[in-house]
Amino acid sequence: MGLLSSDAASARFDRLRSGRLAAYVYARVGVEELLLGADWKTWMFMIDDQGDEGPLGRLPSRWREAMRPFDDVLGGNVAEPGHLPPVARALADLLERTCVGMPAAWSERLYKHTRDFLDSYQGEAERRARHEVPTIFEYLVHRRDSGAMHIVYDLAEALVHHAVPPDLYHSREFQDLELAACDIICWQNDLRSLPKELARRDVHNVVLVIQAGVGCSLPEAAARARDMTDARTAWYVQGRRQMEHILEASRLPADHQDRIRRVLGVYEDWMSGHYQWGKETGRYTDIVHTDPGVTPNYVEPLLNPGHPQH
Repeated sequence: MGLLSSDAASARFDRLRSGRLAAYVYARVGVEELLLGADWKTWMFMIDDQGDEGPLGRLPSRWREAMRPFDDVLGGNVAEPGHLPPVARALADLLERTCVGMPAAWSERLYKHTRDFLDSYQGEAERRARHEVPTIFEYLVHRRDSGAMHIVYDLAEALVHHAVPPDLYHSREFQDLELAACDIICWQNDLRSLPKELARRDVHNVVLVIQAGVGCSLPEAAARARDMTDARTAWYVQGRRQMEHILEASRLPADHQDRIRRVLGVYEDWMSGHYQWGKETGRYTDIVHTDPGVTPNYVEPLLNPGHPQH
């Protein structure tokens, strides 16, 4: 897909260990499904770097313009994918491969969550341009989208080849589980990536949002974020116990119940696997200190249609 062309970008990607993360979090699926999950994670990391460290992440009007090819992909308006920027062409490929065999309603949900993920960077660019720290209420909702957690949990269903029935998926009980699973990963990630945000003087981190809201020291804000993560994990454990009773009483066929348990197992693999990967990846230890608006040399102009291809 031409997502890497420079030596600096390739070296940075190798230290990221994206495939290692996929192996941890999608350990319950087959090889082909694992490869698809790894491709999705690679794409998400590429987008994240464009938004967080690329030049357009502080230029909201430019970011909005760069999103037009993605609008076309998500709207089904692409006649010739070869003319798309690399990351937009990669998204078209991912969506086509992922939606095979899945219900239309599930595919619509994946498309919506992908749109929400891309839109989250527009909001971040606007806040950076205004030098504005989000409120805790804004941030908690925003972080689920910017962390792409709704997408990775949608993928749990695609990779085990079973869509959670809509009435169960949209139930308060199931949504409580998914949102808790989203928050645990996002806050865990923020605690790990705090030095990177501080180096970039970026405010999009739960620790920094808590610090601004409470008016406390950075260590106290980090302690509060860890306590929130622990409490959210306890919430998930309790909700998962309740979900087991719901599944048993659902009258769903036994094999359907087992597949839903496998989906929830992926949620749990994400919690443990993401934590383990965080200790191995160079993403949060290879920190480049630059002024805001200055792009590190490993971030390539992937949103530019003229970006060189392999």
